[in-house]
Amino acid sequence: MHDSNHPAFARPLVNQARSAIRAGQYDQAVMLLQSSHPAASRDGFAWNLLGVAHECRKEWKQARHCYGKAMLADPALNAPQQNLRRIYELFTFSRSNEAIALGDHELLLRRHLETSLMKRRPVSTPI
Repeated sequence: MHDSNHPAFARPLVNQARSAIRAGQYDQAVMLLQSSHPAASRDGFAWNLLGVAHECRKEWKQARHCYGKAMLADPALNAPQQNLRRIYELFTFSRSNEAIALGDHELLLRRHLETSLMKRRPVSTPI
């Protein structure tokens, strides 16, 4: 039996959605990310990817909403801020130099830091 509310349940679906976005399958990405809810509801990376999928489908209001949720879920995450800035520039100046940010580099960096911290954590030994 699995708990579909547990964040680990959403991870494979979020990874599949990231691959779908890269393949241009935005409808599939939205479906996968929506099916990972509520497990991913506090995951800034998942919200950002959902925003990217909506943006690629030219669903601007939904994209802005998802980027806002991503920033609330994870204020340290830069990708949704970059994506929201790009939408602002597109609508204000009709162009933007910002690329769509999936957040991959931030995710890899966090995983690396977590692994490094796990290696440094002292192991308690019984006396």
